[in-house]
Amino acid sequence: MAEQTKLQANIDQNPVGFVKKLTGQSVAVSSIGAERALNIGDPVYPRDKVVSKSGEVLVEFTDGSSLNMGPNDQTVLADDVIPSRQDSADVSEAITDLSTIHHAIQAGADPSQVTIKTAAGIQQASSPDSDEGSDMVEMARDGHETISDAGFNTGSVASTLDGVTTSTQTALKETGLKESTLNKGKLADVPSEVMKNLDTGRPEATEPNSSPTTDPVSPTVTNPSTPPTTNPDSPSTIDPGTTGPSTPSTTGPDPVDPPVIAIDSIGATNDSTPEITGTATPGTTVTIMVDGQQLEAKTGADGRWSVTPDKPLPVNQSVTVKGIATDDQGQTSQPDQTSLIVDTKIKLPEIITPIEGDNIVNAEEDDHVLVEGTAEPNSQVTVTLSDGSNTKTAIVTTDDQGRWTLQGKEVDLSKFNNGKITVDATATDTAGNTSSAKTAEITLDNQVPFTHHEFDLAENRLAGYKVGEIKADDTGKVTYRFANGTQTSDDGFFQLDENTGAITLTDKGAAASLLDFENGNNKDLLNVVATDDVGNTATGKVQINITDVDEEPTVGNVELPAINEDSSIIIKPADLLANAKDPDGDSFSVTELKLTNPTVGVLVANGDGTWTFTPNKNYAADNVELGFTVTSTKYSVEAKATIDVIAVADAPTLSVSSNTQTFNALKDAVNNPDGSIQLTAEENNKHGTAWSEEKIDLTKDFTLNFQLNFGNKDSDGADGIVFVLQNNEKGIEAVGKSGGGLGFEGLENSFGIEFDTWKNATDLDEDHAAFVNGGYVKHDKELTSRQPLDNIEDGKWHDVQITWDASEQRITYKFTNQTTGKEVTDSVVRDIVNKDLGGSTEAWFGFTASTGGSNNTQSVRNVELHDATISLDIKAAVTDDSEALGDVIISQVPTGIELSAGTNNNDGSWTLKQTELKGLFLDTQHYRGDQDFSLVIQATSSENNGSAAATLQVINIEVNGADAVKPGATVSGTSGHDAIFGDIGDDIIFASAGNDSLTGNDGADQFIWGKDAVVSGTVANPVEDHITDFNNGEDILNLKDLLEGENVNTIDDYLAINFDGKSTTIEVSPMGDDQTVQKVVLENIDLPSEYGTADSHTILQNMTNDGTLIIDQ
Repeated sequence: MAEQTKLQANIDQNPVGFVKKLTGQSVAVSSIGAERALNIGDPVYPRDKVVSKSGEVLVEFTDGSSLNMGPNDQTVLADDVIPSRQDSADVSEAITDLSTIHHAIQAGADPSQVTIKTAAGIQQASSPDSDEGSDMVEMARDGHETISDAGFNTGSVASTLDGVTTSTQTALKETGLKESTLNKGKLADVPSEVMKNLDTGRPEATEPNSSPTTDPVSPTVTNPSTPPTTNPDSPSTIDPGTTGPSTPSTTGPDPVDPPVIAIDSIGATNDSTPEITGTATPGTTVTIMVDGQQLEAKTGADGRWSVTPDKPLPVNQSVTVKGIATDDQGQTSQPDQTSLIVDTKIKLPEIITPIEGDNIVNAEEDDHVLVEGTAEPNSQVTVTLSDGSNTKTAIVTTDDQGRWTLQGKEVDLSKFNNGKITVDATATDTAGNTSSAKTAEITLDNQVPFTHHEFDLAENRLAGYKVGEIKADDTGKVTYRFANGTQTSDDGFFQLDENTGAITLTDKGAAASLLDFENGNNKDLLNVVATDDVGNTATGKVQINITDVDEEPTVGNVELPAINEDSSIIIKPADLLANAKDPDGDSFSVTELKLTNPTVGVLVANGDGTWTFTPNKNYAADNVELGFTVTSTKYSVEAKATIDVIAVADAPTLSVSSNTQTFNALKDAVNNPDGSIQLTAEENNKHGTAWSEEKIDLTKDFTLNFQLNFGNKDSDGADGIVFVLQNNEKGIEAVGKSGGGLGFEGLENSFGIEFDTWKNATDLDEDHAAFVNGGYVKHDKELTSRQPLDNIEDGKWHDVQITWDASEQRITYKFTNQTTGKEVTDSVVRDIVNKDLGGSTEAWFGFTASTGGSNNTQSVRNVELHDATISLDIKAAVTDDSEALGDVIISQVPTGIELSAGTNNNDGSWTLKQTELKGLFLDTQHYRGDQDFSLVIQATSSENNGSAAATLQVINIEVNGADAVKPGATVSGTSGHDAIFGDIGDDIIFASAGNDSLTGNDGADQFIWGKDAVVSGTVANPVEDHITDFNNGEDILNLKDLLEGENVNTIDDYLAINFDGKSTTIEVSPMGDDQTVQKVVLENIDLPSEYGTADSHTILQNMTNDGTLIIDQ
């Protein structure tokens, strides 16, 4: 009885939790020493000792709390570990009720009468003969059962195992127990789903809300060992006539507890006749039903029992095992059941790599998946890793989906060699089947060997010098950085190449005192981190030792003062040695100064130890480089000097003329650079034509002046020139015939004046002039008589004037022979517009000429058209390709004069773009003046750096009928290096702030300097203005606004005269302090000769006396 009580104490317990997660091997040892392997879903009981042999095990308690154990951990589920056992009393009461019901059935009593409460609730079970209130119950029957006299079912043990299930389950439910307390494997803990499996083929218990009149009513179960709650003297609720067990009396011998049974969980097995084991009350007979086989065994003193099926069980299907225990008094236990499956095959496990996507495992991947794979669900996979010398094994369990993983932290690979690792995986399923091994390979790379490095660095190395190269011994790619996480050392002295490990000296390091051996600490320590291509890192120390050298002098590049383009600089040795130093105090000398690029200018040694550098004309650039050698006692060091040559705008070229024409030269005609047009060369059978690009309006009067040259061959010279008005359909592309036709023959819609130098059949013997029309030159249809001209083939330019009186329709020519002075004039009144020009009031005009068997050079020049408009021919161009040409400004425009293009600034000036200059003319029809006037034309060029210079030119405009007075103009320059040109009048020219070139041209011109003229001048670089055509005695130098406090007695403090053998220079000190900031150069003027003395003071006094120089008196 003591043994039975001990066993019963261990079996009759509620589970306190279940295994929820298992990654290795774990067992549970009961309080009586029985050991069982744990699988996911298995229960654990009070006082079990849970041992984790490998991997992790997670136990979840019934109250939701959990216990997590690692490898080699063990825990006894004592009261201080397990949760509250609130449900124990409920389970004990349920067991008692079940036992009472079962005893009543075996004794043939009505089980519904043996409990305090009815199984059906408030009502008693119904009898077959009445609807309610009967002492009998209806129970299902089949052919294997007998019907007792008492009216309820009895039968074999097997039928008992089947028949009790439903009522037991229902009774347990009516006790109010939670389903979680009815766990499989212990009678006190039978789970409801397992109890349902025991009731194979039987109807389900009636739910509490089912109708009691249509569904079987389950009997109420009470604990037979518990005294009734009613009065002990009350009559028994059991029919006295039955043989079933009676309710125990409160007096007499102690009742014997019914036996209990628990079948060990089997699950899957590969044995088709597996041993079925379990526990039961010692000394009881255990009856097991499995696959139609009834097996029996007797329990020993330890309560253990086992049976083996006589026949093999079916393969690969679930088989239910049911059992009860019967003691010597005939009492039977509550039935227990489990299931098993015979599984004789196992799936070959799969190994899935790579690790983290690269198939390489490293030291940082301990928390990552090392390898993973698949096998049969809930099987154990034995994973073996080997590098050939070292082996590690781990056991993992697959989940319900058959997945398994092995993390890096579960196996210690620290002692493995880097390289290929063989991974073998063998699976063992829950049936005990073991697969063959599946093999894969991974790569182990868990360290970066790295050793201390030490390098020597000679002092005074330059930036970029490679100190050394660190190396880490690794099979893959290794990158490097300093411990601060960057490629630059903490002190900023060294740069580390991420890929090569090269350490180089930075600009900061080269400039640091670290490299000064004599004064530095001569050592630098660096921490370098190496990282391989899988993330392994190692840190090493790098020591850099500064070593002493026999030092060269340091020279350093020199930046010489900048100069303007088209100027020069004198270079002294001291300039080149400005940055030279020698640690030993040696002296220096400079040799071999030369231009790195000799094409940019000229470098000349002056013979006194200095050099003069003059850049090419218009050359400008930053950092013009000169190389030189600095020599000390022991060393010769190459060095460089640079000079910035600053771009300075040059004044553009500017040509201005009025009433000049532009001609389209055809056939053999040529426009010469001097503005003349050669119509024919001195060759036979030549034909030249030139048409003006400007038409003449025959509704208005006009005067046309030009000069003709007929060559210098007289007797054999030919043929002549024709002045032509034409409205031919080909316009300025029209050409006539050569030879005797003078190039005029064949031109339709034409009128002309011929100047014929060859006698043809109808011609005069002399050179002559005549009116011609319609492209016809023979004189049988003369418009007027022919006029002899004397010999005009004398190589001279002869003046011709053509006038047209529109109101009279009279055209007149006047020819002046420059050799004889003879003037020939003739005119004709003719409706040229309608008779010769096809009705057009506008006509092209020009010249034709030809040669035949004889020839001459025949030309025309200085063609000026005077009508209501005055043409302006303005041409501006830069002299330096780096410069850009700006707008042209025309100023001092009189009221009433309008320009054909440009923008009127409404201040007497107009602004014109370069594209507006072509065909430009002045419209004088609203001009009310009767005198000539002067215009100032300004063109500006500029450099990219903003430097600008202007050319200003004065042009005198002649107005028809005006007198011969030529007015002057007032011209002011800009801040750049300007070129200013006057015209034939008496001009006033203001010098500007730059180095200006001043040309007065004809007339008595006055050149004026104000204070703004020297604003940019310095003693080192004075402003220098040149007057190109100073006429002493007529032109005036006005310096009164420039000089401060001067008078005739102190003039020597302000001005000084110097003559260089060609030109006279006046040096100007505006403050009278001998600080020359302005020079005025009179080109090609010898003032000492003109005044008969070289004494500066005497010359200045004479100039003030004769009015050539104006100062404050």
